[in-house]
Amino acid sequence: LEFSTPYVRRVIEQVQSERFAVIYHNCKARLEHLSGIFETGAAVYHFGAPMNLLAALDAVDPKTSLAGNLDPNEVFLDGAPEVVAAKTDELLRATAGRANFVLSPGCQLLPGTPLPNVDAFYRSLEEYNRREG
Repeated sequence: LEFSTPYVRRVIEQVQSERFAVIYHNCKARLEHLSGIFETGAAVYHFGAPMNLLAALDAVDPKTSLAGNLDPNEVFLDGAPEVVAAKTDELLRATAGRANFVLSPGCQLLPGTPLPNVDAFYRSLEEYNRREG
């Protein structure tokens, strides 16, 4: 990150505006990478499964959004719909009250991801919103 951060920050400074937000995505980032990542100045940070999302949320300004981080392999590809629903609900409960959190897979869904698992993700979000809403 020490080599990429200044360049990424420069790009973000040139393109990000009130009408255009940059989403910085890193599938493999961990807590020790956060200071360099946050120096980029992106409006949103999207992290993969290795990130301790709760600690990252504690480390970021509440005006900055964080997204992620359900594992696309273990949860979506290899898990059953019940696993997807449980993991989705678990993450939503853990991040409850965090207005700067955006639920999403931690990376792109892989080809062959069962559609019932994707449905379970959205159904779990819907149920959570009905329950907690």
